[in-house]
Amino acid sequence: MSVSKHRYERAKNAATTWHDLLAETQEKLEKMMAENQSLQNKLTDVPDYAKMNEELEEFKEENRELNKTIKTLKKQLREVDEKYKDKIAKLEREKLLDQGKIQQLEEAHKDLRERYSDLKQDYREQCRFQSQRMTEMKN
Repeated sequence: MSVSKHRYERAKNAATTWHDLLAETQEKLEKMMAENQSLQNKLTDVPDYAKMNEELEEFKEENRELNKTIKTLKKQLREVDEKYKDKIAKLEREKLLDQGKIQQLEEAHKDLRERYSDLKQDYREQCRFQSQRMTEMKN
């Protein structure tokens, strides 16, 4: 059980790490976009337009790269979620088994099947008994 919990925790930590990295990258992107906008606003006030345009192009390129990184991280996060979805469900089931709820339900189901089988057998015997009585009465 401890191995399964360990796997669950590793999966959970990996997903959390990817999510945190995505949030951090988005914050950087927003800051760069705000900086970019600020520089564009200052562009009209600065006499060295060529330098500002170069910086603007650099920021645009960084912006594109960050957008690609965000898309990649989102895709990887979805893949990690999908990859560990079944494992997490299995671990949650094992957790419920430890609590005994599923085991109790399985035992109750087994008892009901046995009871059904007994009743079915009793019914067959009753039918056979009645059939024998009818045969004896005819003779």
